[in-house]
Amino acid sequence: MREIDKILQQIESHIQAGTYTPVETDKIELKDLSTGAEWEELYKSVCAFLNTRGGIIVIGIKEDIKHKQFKYTGFNANDENKVKQLCSLFTDDDEREIDLTEFVHPDLIEIKPFLNGQVCLVYVEKLPDEQKYVLYKGEAYERRITGDHRIPPEKIEKQKEVKIELRNARELQFVPNATFEDLDIDKLNEYIIRLNKDLKVEALKSDITSAIPFLSRKKFIRDNNPTLLGMLVCGKHVYDFVAGRCQVDCYFDTGVDVANDKKVYQDNIVNLMESAISFVFSKTGTGITVEKGGSVLFEYPERVIRETVNNALAHRDYSSERFSNITIVPNKHIEIRNPGKFRQEQLLSYEGIINVRRIIPIPKAQNPNLADVLKSFDRWEGKGWGMN
Repeated sequence: MREIDKILQQIESHIQAGTYTPVETDKIELKDLSTGAEWEELYKSVCAFLNTRGGIIVIGIKEDIKHKQFKYTGFNANDENKVKQLCSLFTDDDEREIDLTEFVHPDLIEIKPFLNGQVCLVYVEKLPDEQKYVLYKGEAYERRITGDHRIPPEKIEKQKEVKIELRNARELQFVPNATFEDLDIDKLNEYIIRLNKDLKVEALKSDITSAIPFLSRKKFIRDNNPTLLGMLVCGKHVYDFVAGRCQVDCYFDTGVDVANDKKVYQDNIVNLMESAISFVFSKTGTGITVEKGGSVLFEYPERVIRETVNNALAHRDYSSERFSNITIVPNKHIEIRNPGKFRQEQLLSYEGIINVRRIIPIPKAQNPNLADVLKSFDRWEGKGWGMN
């Protein structure tokens, strides 16, 4: 059962029992559209979800935090066409009209039975960084916890600078000697299947030609030529074109030659990440736990391993053709080394007797489109679980 269906069941039980537990989050919003004024709030919430992390809006229920109760008014089927026009209500940061059908899918709007009536579910995908921010009636909104807040003009201007950087990102550059025919339809469909894991958002493709609109939207191609991103995700003979960018060398270093192990993985990016994660798990199991029905115990938390490997591949410097390294020293540490260099803005130098350099973390993604691809495969990316 989907998470949103569990939430609706929970709300239904609370309404029938007269009880209350908060359900709204940074990605779940309840809306009552029984009055005209509430439509404006719906538009602001859609704008906020687009500009932040996406989310689901449930129309027909209101969460009354003050009185700790849910108010059910239902969804009027006559409003369906109005809801389907949500994708055309917004402008870009230069206030030009834009079509956001890809991010507020009219075909994915659901009307579901609820109590003695029905509710409507609107699914909103987050915008990629190079398309932020969108505005509603000249104002941009973002989601903070359970509320929608105006984005200040200075933040919008700063994002414009980021967008210029992203348009020239290495992941979107052409791959020398690669042509449109070097993309593999089976590998593309594997990615789409993973993309549809929680909710079907894209149909499988019969051939590469029919996939051109999808490939363009995902920036896998530009001017009908594969980008580095496209080759990493669904390129044929990928190592021949991108060399070490699609390779991870994994070492298990016990200090005893006979017990050491090494694996070299060369594959498209999603399978590459899966292989690297599997190698780490195979070398860090410490026993079996009875409490969890006989599941394997690992030396490190599973979710930390997943996000750490995910981040290593998503945010590495792809200007270098060298491969990544993962070294496991049992009962001591896991080390991941990526090729490339730090940005100048990450480095501070102190000109003293000892030259001190400090690496400053930058919250923006090194390869935002690739990060979105890997997040679609494995929902750990962006969860904030790090390794200390």
